[in-house]
Amino acid sequence: MREPRAGEVKLLHLSVFDRTIGLQCEGAGVHELLLAAYGRMATPPVSPPDIFYSVGQVNAGPGFFITRAGQERLLAQDVAEFLFLFEKDLTIELQRRRSDLFFIHAAAVECDGKAAIMAAPSGTGKSTTTWGLLHEGFRYLSDELAPVDLEKLAVYPYPHALCLKSGPPSPYTLPAATLRTSETLHIPVKFLPAEAVMKPTPLAALFFLNRDASEKGCRIRQISIGEAAARLLANALNPLAHRGDGLDAAIHIAQQARCFELHVAELTEVSAVVRKALA
Repeated sequence: MREPRAGEVKLLHLSVFDRTIGLQCEGAGVHELLLAAYGRMATPPVSPPDIFYSVGQVNAGPGFFITRAGQERLLAQDVAEFLFLFEKDLTIELQRRRSDLFFIHAAAVECDGKAAIMAAPSGTGKSTTTWGLLHEGFRYLSDELAPVDLEKLAVYPYPHALCLKSGPPSPYTLPAATLRTSETLHIPVKFLPAEAVMKPTPLAALFFLNRDASEKGCRIRQISIGEAAARLLANALNPLAHRGDGLDAAIHIAQQARCFELHVAELTEVSAVVRKALA
């Protein structure tokens, strides 16, 4: 990221879940950073946007600020914390403005017009699994957020830069354009090995990931509606916005889509297992 010039202001507008986010970037470097992270969702300016941020670097140093109307100013010490805080605040605001969607903390990919959701706690390997699948014919929806339209049972895309906490195993090496921070690795969408899907996609299956270093290969089992609903609820971000504190929505999704527990040990084997389950 190049150093910002004093007084330089650039605007960036994003379209996410049919809502518009306006970003006033104080410094070309900050604009380039957000463009790398969210540029696939860039859209022509809309006035006024649904959400508006002012972001920039603090005194041209390593720190950053994030401001939004009605929100206390957020300060970040470096790029990693800046991206984390911005993503967190944006996710919460999007949930408020699209409370009709059921937000799941999950990755999502597309194959043959069908969406597959990969749900798991942080650190389980959702993003790494997604990175592997994108090399094997799957297309990108999201690696972190999977909002489901309950009426249409479709997954909305959220194609920000795919974010890994550590380097992936061979042969799925990272491109040279990877944005490396002190804690994370961000791969801009235009450098992914597969294109991004930019429209809601019918949900076909949910996979609840487990990772066990002592196991080899991949192991999958179909789970019951009750077990799937309970796991969905555990990975939901806005359950209280829905009837029955989210339980009704979780049951509805579990009834309509096939649900599996997937143990991932060998990333090269995941593609065939997921593709077979989707079929």
